[in-house]
Amino acid sequence: MKCPRLCELPPPPAGRSGWPWTEETPPLGDAMPDGTAWPRLSVVTPSYNQGRFIEETIRSVLLQGYPDLEYLIIDGGSSDQTLEIIHRYEPWIAAWVSEKDRGQTDALNKGFRRATGLFVGWQNSDDYYGPHALGCCAAAAQANPDADVLHGTSHFIDLAATIHFSCATEKFVLAEETNAFPLFGFSNQSMFFSRNIFAGGTYLDEERSHAMDNDFFVRLIAAGATFAYAPGLVGFCRLHAETKTVYQQDVGLREACAICRNALTSDWVTTELRPAILRGFRTHLVAMFRNGQTDDFRKGVKDLVRLGGMRMLDLKFMLRYAASFLGGRIVRCGLATARQLHSLGHPRPQK
Repeated sequence: MKCPRLCELPPPPAGRSGWPWTEETPPLGDAMPDGTAWPRLSVVTPSYNQGRFIEETIRSVLLQGYPDLEYLIIDGGSSDQTLEIIHRYEPWIAAWVSEKDRGQTDALNKGFRRATGLFVGWQNSDDYYGPHALGCCAAAAQANPDADVLHGTSHFIDLAATIHFSCATEKFVLAEETNAFPLFGFSNQSMFFSRNIFAGGTYLDEERSHAMDNDFFVRLIAAGATFAYAPGLVGFCRLHAETKTVYQQDVGLREACAICRNALTSDWVTTELRPAILRGFRTHLVAMFRNGQTDDFRKGVKDLVRLGGMRMLDLKFMLRYAASFLGGRIVRCGLATARQLHSLGHPRPQK
């Protein structure tokens, strides 16, 4: 399907302006600059009761000015205004369904199985693309014919669309100190996957409800997938109280630690990469402790030592481990003590 023009879509809600409400990406020509046909691009949106956000998502997909778009929405049986919004945009949606499912991961896999594009994107129902994203994706696909995954830049925003931080990785080196495995600096909001990945039987792990994206990236890297940077492919990830990233931190941390454990016992992990995974494992355990998941924390520490040795534990980390046996109030005292000890070794400069 050729993307519609702004004038063809329903008018935006009152008070909404700018992208993608009153602005559009100019339509691309009928062929790519070298005369070849634009590749079909598919976008899958999993949805469940995100009626206050999904219209922005839909418009950001449809207003790309792209000549060959396939848009799929897989809804889990929403009971809010989601279906009313989908109906308004139905003429430009290749397929959609609203039915009870087993969660976001199940919905995404349904969409991936139905997608027919050369590359398939994944945009959540409370996130959105920036303008020109699909055209930049197609250009990157042409420039990198062997790429399995195309990745751009993701901006993480709040409800006011203020950018808090960004993932903008041109050349990614997994073993770098700045990368907390398995959080690579990649984000699904600005990624497209070759349909060959799904045709080969690789899908999201439906046992994971939170870190399924990171687990997917790990398995792709382990399988030797080629990642290529796509300049101009921009997505926006909205962080708010209803996102799983915010209200299910405990689940996310358990899954992140499980991914680290699995990787550390896998054959594909190189000697160079192993320290990076251990650092990532340790980082997630510290976050567990701060989140009050003391049982998970203690179990994880035992695995960390088993897989990385005692060298993974410093004084501050050992104090956390001891405090995890003593209850919430003592844990907070332990943290305060650890901070004081740390400050003794790193005195503040005098004014």
